[in-house]
Amino acid sequence: MEFWRQNRLRIAATSVAGGPRKSPLSVERLLQINIAMLVPLGTMMLGMGDRGMPLAAAVLIASLASMFLTDRWGWIRLNRLVANVIALAATVVSVSQFVHVASGEQLLAIANLLVYLQVVLLFQQKTVRRHWQLLVLSGLEVVVATAINLSLLFGVLLVMYLFVALAALGLIFILRETERYSRRTAAAEQRSRSATNGDSTQARLRWPLRREIEIIAARPPDLPRQILGAGILWRTAGIGGGTLIVATICFLFLPRFGKALTDATGQQATVGYNPTVKLGDLGPLLEDPEIVMQVEFRNAAGDLITPTSPPLLRGSLVNHYQQGEWKLVGADVQPRDPDSGAVVRLRSAPAGPELVRERITIQPMRQSVLFGVYPPYQSEAPKSRRYVRYDPNRQQLIRTGRDVLSQEFEYEVLTTGLSQNHQSRVVPKLLPREHEMDDLLQLPDNPPPRSGTPSPENRRGLSPFVESSEQKGTVPLSSGGSPIGAKRDQLTGLRAFAAQKVREFKIGADDHYAAARLLERVLALPPFEYSLARPPAEPGADPIEDFVTRNPRGHCEYFASALTLMLRSLGIPSRMVIGYRSGDWNQIGSYYDVRQLHAHAWVEAYLDANQIKNVPENERPAGVSLDDGAWLVLDPTPAAQANEAFAPGSFMSSIAGLSDYIQVLWNTYVVGLNSERQDKAIYQPVAEFGRALQKLATDPPQAIGDLFRHLRHWLFGGGDGSDGGLDWYVLAAMVVLAVAAWLVYRLTRLVARATFRQLKRRRAASAARSRVEFYRRFEVLLARHGIRRAAGQTQLELAHYAAARLTASLGPRRAAALPAHLVAAFYRVRFGHATLNASEALAVEQLLSQLSQGLGTTR
Repeated sequence: MEFWRQNRLRIAATSVAGGPRKSPLSVERLLQINIAMLVPLGTMMLGMGDRGMPLAAAVLIASLASMFLTDRWGWIRLNRLVANVIALAATVVSVSQFVHVASGEQLLAIANLLVYLQVVLLFQQKTVRRHWQLLVLSGLEVVVATAINLSLLFGVLLVMYLFVALAALGLIFILRETERYSRRTAAAEQRSRSATNGDSTQARLRWPLRREIEIIAARPPDLPRQILGAGILWRTAGIGGGTLIVATICFLFLPRFGKALTDATGQQATVGYNPTVKLGDLGPLLEDPEIVMQVEFRNAAGDLITPTSPPLLRGSLVNHYQQGEWKLVGADVQPRDPDSGAVVRLRSAPAGPELVRERITIQPMRQSVLFGVYPPYQSEAPKSRRYVRYDPNRQQLIRTGRDVLSQEFEYEVLTTGLSQNHQSRVVPKLLPREHEMDDLLQLPDNPPPRSGTPSPENRRGLSPFVESSEQKGTVPLSSGGSPIGAKRDQLTGLRAFAAQKVREFKIGADDHYAAARLLERVLALPPFEYSLARPPAEPGADPIEDFVTRNPRGHCEYFASALTLMLRSLGIPSRMVIGYRSGDWNQIGSYYDVRQLHAHAWVEAYLDANQIKNVPENERPAGVSLDDGAWLVLDPTPAAQANEAFAPGSFMSSIAGLSDYIQVLWNTYVVGLNSERQDKAIYQPVAEFGRALQKLATDPPQAIGDLFRHLRHWLFGGGDGSDGGLDWYVLAAMVVLAVAAWLVYRLTRLVARATFRQLKRRRAASAARSRVEFYRRFEVLLARHGIRRAAGQTQLELAHYAAARLTASLGPRRAAALPAHLVAAFYRVRFGHATLNASEALAVEQLLSQLSQGLGTTR
């Protein structure tokens, strides 16, 4: 490598005056910097998948250190023996990890071996071969990383890696060809010097004019500038951009025959959801901005609608409360196989009421529960019909299929719960259970019986509308005020608070609706206050009793729990609902971004057919029968102070909305692109575009009118207040087609130009051959005399060589003049593109005749 270090190509440019102007960077140095970027980038992409970012940071430090300590200063350079020993030790360690780890982690052991080998190569003296090895190992790392990471950030880094790797390939090629060129020129210089000194008979024969022509291999002074200036940057950008375009077209349009990428990753559930509530557990979720799902609402015409307020998305129900913990009793609460026969298909939507289509994309979850505005009805979407079911025992939506839980899932249901763009307060009863009302009157001090009728204990003392038996004195009381033989009342303050408010506002005994709405309003006003930082309750006190009587600060779990227990203390069956508030409206994608921090709890109170008469008409779902009773939706939680950084209309809100929308597009049309989605998002729009072009050719006025109507509907809505319906992928397909057409145009133009240049060259060559026919006759005459031009010999060298050989036959003067004049004429015609006039052509013929006669006399 000593020769290489002495002859490495440096960036130099020749000034107008001819003086060299050197740059401090060489091609070799530029490649070292490029590799120092490429190696950590590949390791970081690998670390994103296996959470091995500390290893990526270590490789970054090693890469920067090797660039100075090894490449620039030469302080640390591992020789071959030491490097091989270290590489062997790294291989042993990796093989040991591969054998002892679980099967799912064996791929990471192989990836770690690639990283170790890269570090060993970084601290060796760099050659073209070692640069190539580093590039190959980095590429293998990226291949492994694509198997364990499919995030949007990984895709961005993959594009960056493409351009850096292309630049590295170009620089490696330049270095390799420069090294070969330097070796060839050095060998040529050596041969020239040997021939000049007369050291070799063969050299003297090959270079007969050694004293008159000194062959020196010259390097173009502007070659480095041409290679390393803007040219290589634009070429790298062009190749990378072209590669991305071709790859995108192939990715989108090549037919899918298998599952989407998410089906093959086997990723674990990332979103937590627990149908059992322990007061305080929801607090950390309310500070987590992780995306749970995207929710979109469309009317019967398929137009997007925006509810006036974020709807509540019901998930699970709980009905049994004990000392700060809610759970579901009276149902099979053990983990249920979603594919079992205990679940049923959703009912078909009733005819008449206004139906809204809920389209929800939910992230992987540990539970099979699905969310939506209730009541849900069956959609005609094939995937929803196949996987979405209703569990009548738990009264919740679930998804079937074990593999569905571990991947992003898109489903669709219909509902009558949204009318005139706002959520109805009344939800029709779906499939009641026999003991349901008993469970919905349970209080901590009065466990519910298992019969179908509320027990006297549950009836006694629960309604403020009539005097309780304790107040009549028919039940003996202990000194603490509780019935003798009964459990101690844990909710004395809560009972008293609810009874006092009902008496204060003079609510009728049979008006459950008015009592429920009253307590909902009371809890939403001071002194009750929304807060995530709630101090613990007093020792031995019930958390909800403490919330109502001592410290009225808490989040939605406390407000919903308090209202549920207050309603039960009044004899109103009620339950707590766990789900999500619809979240942030994404202006770009026209859907709700539902995050973990939008987790919510609210209350549903049961109203029978007689009590529903007290509900105002505008709060009932239009056209829906409520003869079997219904649930009144109550949300007593005060409006929490939203995070100002993500407040609607703020800059951060816009940035977050754009980021979420891009993430949705990535998950839907890159990671989750399967055959069904490809047909809907790509093939069908392209087919529609083709039909539009066909219609444009057959009926131009009608086609142009349809186009303008479609654009007007997209820009200004449908005239009836509905939103436009042009999907983004229609535009994307048109853009892709336009790019493809531009590429075809450019390719056709390049082919046409290349063909034209080839024809032009052939014509020029044919003309040149016709113009230099005399030179061909000259070589034929020399060949007859045993003089032939060697493969690497120029015409001028042949002339001098022929002059030396023909001196005895023609004489010194004629032997030097005849070949020289003929070759000079050849140069004028062949390379000067000159045409011989009549006198010049006659002179050439005379020279050939003289040469022929002179050679003929020797025979």
